[in-house]
Amino acid sequence: MDIKEVLTRLNFDQTQGPSKVVQQVRDQIEGSVNPLSAAKILFSNFTAPDTEFNFTDANEARLVVALLIVDAMRLRENYDPQSALTRAGEWIANHKANNPWSFIKPESGVATETEHREGVNVEVKADGKLKKGSKQILAKALFDKDPTLKNADMIKLFVKELNMTEAGARTYVYNCRKAAK
Repeated sequence: MDIKEVLTRLNFDQTQGPSKVVQQVRDQIEGSVNPLSAAKILFSNFTAPDTEFNFTDANEARLVVALLIVDAMRLRENYDPQSALTRAGEWIANHKANNPWSFIKPESGVATETEHREGVNVEVKADGKLKKGSKQILAKALFDKDPTLKNADMIKLFVKELNMTEAGARTYVYNCRKAAK
């Protein structure tokens, strides 16, 4: 296997060393519409033709591909795909045992509850903070209760009721007045 040719064909800039190529691997896989498929394509270029790709986690597949490529760049003509795959598997197993937090998958969505405040329903996260966009809805509801309030009084109300800074409240008041026109 001509490692330099494979890296060139895959459009990896190998002039800045393995760490740059690892970053390019990450960018290519994570920037893909289907990261697992992108990892599979790279994987197949650095393993024997009959090697089975049995990953279900794109992050783990990305790490293995990066390890294979670093191994290939280091060993060049002495690169053995099967040995490299074994070393990558051992590294992953060791890393999972010693750094399990790096393999925790983020939750797919933020858990929220709907609460009725100021006459409107808003989404509140589990930590009690308002979900994005809820503060704007509450600000509009507060504004609509008494749109004749002076700016200074409305700002104080927003600061108190919506837990805003004065600058933030001023922006929300401006936006509410602009929308009301």
